[in-house]
Amino acid sequence: MTTYIIGDIHGHLTQAQALLENAGLIDSAGSWTGGQVVLWFIGDLVDRGPDGVGVIDLVMRLQNQASTVGGQVTCLLGNHEIQLLAAHRFARDTYFVNAWRRNGGMDSDMARLTPRHLTWLRSLPAMGRLGRKLVVHADATVYLNMAPTLEGVNAAFRATLNSDDADEWEDLLSDFSEHRAFASMRRGEQYLRDFLRHYGGDQIVHGHTPIQIMADVIKPTGPFFYLDKRAVNVDGGMAMGAAGFIWQIA
Repeated sequence: MTTYIIGDIHGHLTQAQALLENAGLIDSAGSWTGGQVVLWFIGDLVDRGPDGVGVIDLVMRLQNQASTVGGQVTCLLGNHEIQLLAAHRFARDTYFVNAWRRNGGMDSDMARLTPRHLTWLRSLPAMGRLGRKLVVHADATVYLNMAPTLEGVNAAFRATLNSDDADEWEDLLSDFSEHRAFASMRRGEQYLRDFLRHYGGDQIVHGHTPIQIMADVIKPTGPFFYLDKRAVNVDGGMAMGAAGFIWQIA
């Protein structure tokens, strides 16, 4: 079955639609044309770009449309979705609201959020598997801190997102702010082995850190492989002005 992964979109709806249309997955009206294709969004749909809620609406629509024709659209939970949810839940807490704005939060997105959006965002998995690929949003050790199994990690994230414990939310966001854990000269190889041993797979796929930060490239046109191709970064740097890309993996 043909499978695609798209990295961090960060509110850049027009660019995301262009990528999806060029891949034959949507038409000019933004409706699903991918048939039985599998499509994964790596997370960070929102913040830093002009239309995060528009991106959420697009992904929600494609999920529904794809499911009616045998396709599958999955979206992972990114740290920017959590920041948005925290700023909404703790709207009177300047810590969460200021942190969200400081990291690219858009007031126009907050104003357009509906209960349907919030319910959907809270339902997103933190990690998943595509065959022998372990797919996560972030190159961060936050997942290892949550639980030793994939199912446990997803349950732990859901529990926090349905909690009113501000300290729990703050801890999660702090842990999720880590970058380049697998690229660490000291512990990166060990972190990779720990992830694959606990959660399964032969290769980890992530976004979160723009490829431009990890490689000598200004406008990435494909994924960045490292650690003997056992780690793959698919953040095409839309938040840094690049056009992004879709990776066809099968």
